[in-house]
Amino acid sequence: MRIAFLATPILWMPGTMGRGGVMGAFLVFNPFYHFIELVRAPLLGNPIAPLSWIVVLAITVAGFALARFFNRRFGRYIPLWV
Repeated sequence: MRIAFLATPILWMPGTMGRGGVMGAFLVFNPFYHFIELVRAPLLGNPIAPLSWIVVLAITVAGFALARFFNRRFGRYIPLWV
């Protein structure tokens, strides 16, 4: 989590210079960036990019599907583990 916190632009702002090079590719493929951008952009008065909405919704749906799969697969073992 420490690496994700420092690598995600929480402490630093992605400027126009960073979006074109290696940092731009890193931001596009970093899922934490899109979650942070959903909160940060409206606070700064910027519109939210449609790509951020798509990435966040896709990760959320995939997470729910994965959680449902594991709950159906291993749900009966939960009382044994707790």
